[in-house]
Amino acid sequence: MKTQIALTLCLLVAVMGMSQDKIYLHDGSHIEAKVLEINQLDIKYKKYSNLEGPTYTVDKSTVMMIINENGETEVIKSQPSTGVVNNEPIVYGRNVLGINPIHLIFSSVTFGYERISKTGNSSVYVPLTYILGYRYASLYTGVDFRMYPFGQKTSSFFIGGGTRFGSINRDSYVDGRFITGFSFQPSKSFNITLDGAVGAGNWGGSIVPAYSIGVSIGPRF
Repeated sequence: MKTQIALTLCLLVAVMGMSQDKIYLHDGSHIEAKVLEINQLDIKYKKYSNLEGPTYTVDKSTVMMIINENGETEVIKSQPSTGVVNNEPIVYGRNVLGINPIHLIFSSVTFGYERISKTGNSSVYVPLTYILGYRYASLYTGVDFRMYPFGQKTSSFFIGGGTRFGSINRDSYVDGRFITGFSFQPSKSFNITLDGAVGAGNWGGSIVPAYSIGVSIGPRF
């Protein structure tokens, strides 16, 4: 009897405002949303108040029913619980530190620092490389400007441009390069970045090709 009364009240509320989907939870609360997908274990949606914002996920076992914007009602059958309502997307830190282990094979060490914008769609990356493979110790740095077209996710693609400059074997070096790669987040606080670059440089007055393939691993905070 109580269940029937609750369903009736929910239907009345839906009729009064059918401009959005409504997700009713077993705890008595509801979410005004745009439902995107209903899977076996969860429901994906966007908040109605921010349709251009992030996609959220709610455990299907916590949902009683969904009333669509056209008034249709879908009662959700209970499923084994896999967690709790997840109303907050993962927020990754804007600072990334890394070391390139591949360079160690070639008697050089590269550290890098990346600062990501508030929007997550761009960043500035600064490396520092120390080379021991020449007669004289060499040191160079630079700056990359990276664009993340799809923002920050577990796997994020980036593209951009940059430069390197410094001294290699006592000769000055400077280049310009096109860069691309992927940034992976195995966990919220750990980052792995794979990147590649191609361009042209000036080394001691001679024009030389500039290219690199690397991997960087380190903390994100």
